[in-house]
Amino acid sequence: MPMNQFEEQAEIIRQEQLSPEIFRLTLKAPEIASHALPGQFVMVRTTPCYDPLLRRPLSIHQTIGNQQVQLLYKVVGKGTRLLAAMTSGHHLNLTGPLGRGFAFKNQPAICLIGGGMGIAPLYFLAREILRVTTPPKCVVLLGGRTAAELGPLPRDFKDIGVTEIHIATDDGSLGHHGFVAELLPQHLDSGQWTVCTCGPHPMMKAVVGQCRQQGWQCQVSLETMMACGISACLGCAIPRADLSRTDRFSKPRRWPGYEPTGPARQHRHPRFQKSRPHRIGHLRLCQGIRALRQPPSFGRGGGQGDLPGTAPGESSAPHRGNRRRHAQCHRLGKRRA
Repeated sequence: MPMNQFEEQAEIIRQEQLSPEIFRLTLKAPEIASHALPGQFVMVRTTPCYDPLLRRPLSIHQTIGNQQVQLLYKVVGKGTRLLAAMTSGHHLNLTGPLGRGFAFKNQPAICLIGGGMGIAPLYFLAREILRVTTPPKCVVLLGGRTAAELGPLPRDFKDIGVTEIHIATDDGSLGHHGFVAELLPQHLDSGQWTVCTCGPHPMMKAVVGQCRQQGWQCQVSLETMMACGISACLGCAIPRADLSRTDRFSKPRRWPGYEPTGPARQHRHPRFQKSRPHRIGHLRLCQGIRALRQPPSFGRGGGQGDLPGTAPGESSAPHRGNRRRHAQCHRLGKRRA
């Protein structure tokens, strides 16, 4: 594990219910709290048993005094239901901080736009922007399905010093009646802006489209379910539109002998070519394994000392070829292992 990532047994300090489905959890995790950056997350093991097996990725809502970490989450399944049932004094196993986080320093004007539970990391980001930027120019746009889903979050942004906050709800119960991405052209001028967004993928796609039209910088937090949080399981891989189909997941890389000079679909990494020798060997190995798994077909006689499939006194020479092929497949499998 890298030096700035830790595994801690964190004690639950406080569990708050902000709405019927949204909770805010405060834990004592000094190592994670002292190294966390806005936009990073932790992997939470919700039970000491193996059901559920996988950890839950939760964004860091804020840190308190380099000692405590706050997590904002919504109850959507078994893991978060177990998490919501825990009270002060319980311990949780955390791994983090994980992820890259937002790059917000030396930016003249920043707009934070969050939808639903994507608001969670933006609170931490807004607090750090106000702390390091002088004078701060920060606009916050928040969106949710209803006013109840947002709960006290808009007030929390005001408490840390954000002066310009605009809200949109799907049902019109608070603020603009519509999607939060529709607020961008209404409240941002034509200057140089850096937009940081987190939330549902359709919302972020609309935000990115508007930023491209205006020439604004845009950073997106691509939250998704994953198994490990350290790029080993590729559960966090997101397809990119500017890469070929074979290289469009995870990070773009330059492979030896692979130069994308023409249309992307005409250039593939060599390991994806069907004519590679190791692919042919793999196919032969699979064919041999299937042959070994087939049940034996017994012949007419099947007397004592006869091979399956041969009549009494019949030569077993036709089977020598099959045994030779099986042995070759076995040797090939051992070399590949």
